[in-house]
Amino acid sequence: YGERGFKVEPAFKLMLKYAVSEDGRLHAEKYYQTVSEEYRTIRPAFRWRQVVGLARVTASAYGYNREDKHGFRAAGYDYFDELQFLGALTGSDEPFILGAAGPVWAIAVTEHIPFKDIVSQLSVDRVRRCIAHLHGLLRKLGYAAPRIACAALNPHAGEGGLFGSEEIDIIAPAIEETRRSDIDVSGPVPADIVFKRALDGDFDGVVCMYHDQMNIARKLQSRVDIATLWMGLPVIGATTAHGTAFDIAGKGIADPGSLRAALDYVIKLS
Repeated sequence: YGERGFKVEPAFKLMLKYAVSEDGRLHAEKYYQTVSEEYRTIRPAFRWRQVVGLARVTASAYGYNREDKHGFRAAGYDYFDELQFLGALTGSDEPFILGAAGPVWAIAVTEHIPFKDIVSQLSVDRVRRCIAHLHGLLRKLGYAAPRIACAALNPHAGEGGLFGSEEIDIIAPAIEETRRSDIDVSGPVPADIVFKRALDGDFDGVVCMYHDQMNIARKLQSRVDIATLWMGLPVIGATTAHGTAFDIAGKGIADPGSLRAALDYVIKLS
């Protein structure tokens, strides 16, 4: 971030807000004063190094690897997830998650929110922007003319309004607007068939309406090919497509395939 011209002060303050010492929270006040004093007296050219060191100590104290949402909140982070945190850290307006599912790429219009809040977070403009985001990324990945499917929200794509009107009022208008920009997008496609069609070769990418609609389909694929990428930030972030797996921690049996895939995809998109 320093090489890209970002100011160090906001990053330092944000990291210090959530920092813990190697001795834990009991020493938080003394630790805060000590680190603040070091920051004030260190030469400006070395301040980014101090931020990196602070992040490492804090991550070590939290035992952070694959982020756990409950632990994230319990540690004092007032964000829904790590992506929202990184967006605030970098001043990014609209970070989003890109999911790799073998030969198919996907994004979700809504992510880590309660299911009951999904509909209220959907809008024509938000769906349209997600289609455009996915189209741009597919072009960067080498697809000359990306074919995108937009998943429906309701069963049977709403059955003409019988099972819900979101397809008529939100998704279809967003698709029509996006097509005016010469983007090849189809839908609304019923969610129970959209990934089957994509994996059969009909589509290169899928825009989903919510988290599980995207991730159940992704996680049925081989772990060698799936990963989660954080986009819309100054630099690309990536992580595995699976959870924390606390139950097998330290047993030496974890499958590193998804982590390898994540690193490969970052290289491709950089």
